[in-house]
Amino acid sequence: MNVQRVLKVPGRFRLIKLAVLGRQADVGDAGLDRERLCGQAPQCVLAFDVVSFSQEQFRLVHVEVEVRDINDHAPRFPRAQIPVEVSEGAAVGTRIPLEVPVDEDVGANGLQSVRLAEPHSPFRVELQTRADGAQCADLVLLQELDRESQATYSLGLVAQDGGRPPRSATAALSVRVLDANDHSPAFPQGAVAEVELAEDAPVGSLLLDLDAADPDEGPNGDVVFAFGARTPPEARRLFRLDPRSGRLTLAGPVDYERQDTYELDVRAQDRGPGPRAATCKVIVRLRDVNDNAPDISITPLAAPGAPAASPFAAAAAALGGAEATSSTGPGTPEASAVSLVPEGAARESLVALVSTSDRDSGANGQVRCALYGHEHFRLQPAYAGSYLVVTAASLDRERISEYNLTLVAEDRGAPPLRTVRPYTVRVGDENDNAPLFTRPVYEVSVRENNPPGAYLATGDPVTGRLSARRSFNLEELASLQLGLEALDGGSPPLRGRATAGLQMQGQDERAPWLVTPRLVDGSALLPLP
Repeated sequence: MNVQRVLKVPGRFRLIKLAVLGRQADVGDAGLDRERLCGQAPQCVLAFDVVSFSQEQFRLVHVEVEVRDINDHAPRFPRAQIPVEVSEGAAVGTRIPLEVPVDEDVGANGLQSVRLAEPHSPFRVELQTRADGAQCADLVLLQELDRESQATYSLGLVAQDGGRPPRSATAALSVRVLDANDHSPAFPQGAVAEVELAEDAPVGSLLLDLDAADPDEGPNGDVVFAFGARTPPEARRLFRLDPRSGRLTLAGPVDYERQDTYELDVRAQDRGPGPRAATCKVIVRLRDVNDNAPDISITPLAAPGAPAASPFAAAAAALGGAEATSSTGPGTPEASAVSLVPEGAARESLVALVSTSDRDSGANGQVRCALYGHEHFRLQPAYAGSYLVVTAASLDRERISEYNLTLVAEDRGAPPLRTVRPYTVRVGDENDNAPLFTRPVYEVSVRENNPPGAYLATGDPVTGRLSARRSFNLEELASLQLGLEALDGGSPPLRGRATAGLQMQGQDERAPWLVTPRLVDGSALLPLP
């Protein structure tokens, strides 16, 4: 039952036919756009489940389609003209942040190098990958500068990806050499500082005291702090840097499941003429806590014989869209999902697909699931995080027409968090009961000379009215035996039978008359001795 198939396709392949258990799924003419589907993610995988029914058997297939990147985007500079300022007193090895070209492709097809077009200059460009996966480019000073001999440099920047053939882009870099004071601010932590923070840390918590110093006097030694240009907007919202003291504190709630690492560029700059600056890279790593309850997603599937849509469509929709899936987030109350199962379904019939997940990591994100409510149903593991609800006994709608079940998902955190979901199974009717008369034999008394259409008897409380089609005469018919049959509307229909016995009752319909003596004109002559 636990079957996985992995397909790898290029990102612009126009038509894909996925054969699973004799069926095919088409991607269609819209094609696959890896950048639109997965953005800059290093791996792009589309996953879904397929459920196949064959008579009363079923099979679950888990399919993963990996969309591979192709080199269909060239690098692109944010601006055609890039101005840069550098102090003439900057030490060899000083790094000046540059705007990084954008390449929507990933991996080898993404941005691979940024260089200067001029082979002989006092600068070089270095491209690096940060701890959070983003790329950054620095202009590195290779030799001391003399503003009086040359105040500006006009250089060409060339960005190139790793495709075959490679694609490239160019921009103009204008470097202005500034006159500076003698000393730059210095961070006591050095160029890189790392700090760990629990994701449930309260707002206002102190992360780091940067406190860069400048040995110069007056404005040349007066240092102010600010985030560097490549500090992301999200990090600026979550962290606060005091411009005077350099204290780095938490300004907003963080979420390990949303992002577990932040890289901040802190710039310390003096206030002298031609101010000098130093940068420090602060890497904030979040520590996970158990703050997310498990999520339960229920996809009701009709067992064989139930009036429902194709199980292939239901299962595919369960993983690809919300219309066929009843799900809830952590602790969210929601109306019960409902499955319809025919009462004649065999044991081990599939009723629903249940998927669980937890946004936490480690033991906090490990979920166990259980089904409660009735022994006629059980929860069967399918693969990691997914289960099948199947029948465990035969069903009888006339005995129990609806089952109210409960799904409970609990993680392994300390303390654990749980989510409870109601789940309803309705039993569909099958034609397994024949009509039943209230008595096997009906004894009916009928008075003779009844009018045609007269009511005689009723076969059961709902239908079966028995009426006379003509008038009866006791002298002609004293009794009558009838066979009764009731027929339901099932397919095939079922019958019930009974017998009706009709007994005629006479009426006083003739006056008496004299036989002896014989009357003549209503009179008789009687001789007396």
